[in-house]
Parts: sequence; structure tokens; C-alpha cells
Amino acid sequence: MVAVIVRVVEAAVAVLAGIATTARFGDSNTAKLVAVSIVGAAALLIEIGLKQAPTRSRWIRKRLDPRGLFEGAWIQTVTQVAQNTGPESSTFAVLIVNYSAEKYTVHGAAYDAAGNVRSTWKSTKHGVHFSEGDRSMSYEWEGKALLDTTRLDRKGFAWVQLVSDDGGEGQADHIAIDAPVIFNVRRVSRKDVEGWKPGATPYLVKDPDDRDSFALHYASHSSGALSARSQIPRAGGALPGY
Repeated sequence: MVAVIVRVVEAAVAVLAGIATTARFGDSNTAKLVAVSIVGAAALLIEIGLKQAPTRSRWIRKRLDPRGLFEGAWIQTVTQVAQNTGPESSTFAVLIVNYSAEKYTVHGAAYDAAGNVRSTWKSTKHGVHFSEGDRSMSYEWEGKALLDTTRLDRKGFAWVQLVSDDGGEGQADHIAIDAPVIFNVRRVSRKDVEGWKPGATPYLVKDPDDRDSFALHYASHSSGALSARSQIPRAGGALPGY
């Protein structure tokens, strides 16, 4: 997308520069030299601007970088797991995709129906990868399962495939544990944050403290649906980290 915009703008600048210099200098070598100089300088500025702008603005990033579609907060709800280990399992998770220093990172936490944290995780140094027109995201994760007073280290891989701008599906796999988890994912909406805190927007759900605070709010306003989901057979917790 960025490359197409650059080519279109450069072509427009070349035409305008040609018209302006011909009007000023006539059809001469001087006019051609000035036109080439203008086009070259404009092309350089456009390239720099379009590469730097996405790093400074989420609004621009979302429109120029297809990966920006993933940026923000998402709710993951479990649809299928491999085994059943009882009531310790989580029923939903809040996934955060952040952009910083020209790269994307992921962190998240899984919760039970009451909004209590059951696991936490984050993407590793290997980063987050995008494919299939940048509507598919995959990453290696590491985290901890929180079972009563015990913290268990967990590692694995996860992927999310969007079927629309605001939702899709995914799967989390655990290294050394045969417990794949399949889940639906949807973007946190304005309705989800209503009543959470004054002036709240979905983009305020970014750091771990806000993530956990929002999860408690979400659980308290979705208790019926989450209690029903807690009956789904599951293996050692529903999402990355378990």
C-alpha cells in the first residue's frame, strides 16, 4: 500500500513540476534540470515521510501498514481444548498487541469467569510475524500459569487469523504439553469499556495493570456467558501461559 501511494504521488509531482518549469523556463535544458531536481527532492521527502509517519501515529499506521490492523486490545474466548483438568481453567483472555520501536509485541493474560488471573504471557525476542496479506499473526510466547500459590513456566506458539477487521479465530499450542487450545477473538469495543473508568476507550487497555482492571470489569458484566463457557472441557487453562 505504501509503495503504491509513493508511486502515485511521485507521478503527480513529476507532472506538476514539468508544467511549472516549462511555464517558467520554456522547453529548455534548464527547465528539464529544474524539473528533475524538484521531482528527486520531492520523492525523497515523500519516501521519508511515509516511512516515518506510521511510527508516530496509530491512525496513520492502521491505514498505511496492514499489520496495524492487529494493534490494540482483543478478547479471546475458548471454544475447544484437548483435555479436562477441572475448575482451575480460564474462560477468556485479554490480548494486547502493541507497537513500539518499529516492531510489534504481544502480551496477555487469561482469566476465570470472575476475572481472576490464571495465566500471563508475552511474545519472545523472536518477535511477532504476519502473513496472508497481514491478516494472520503468529508468535512464540513464554509465560506463567498461576495455580493457587504455584507458578508454572510455560512456552509455546500461537496464531490468530482475522476473518474481519474486528474478529477471527486462533490457536495456542504448548511446548511439551499436548493441550492445543482453540479460541475466537474479537476486538475490544467501546461497549465493552462502558462504565469501566471515566473517559475510557478501547485503546486505554494497553499495559498489564489496565488489562487486569478491564478484565475484572468485563467479567462482572459478562458473568452469565462466562459461567457457561467455564463448563467447556479444557486442559490446564485455556490460553497461552497455562
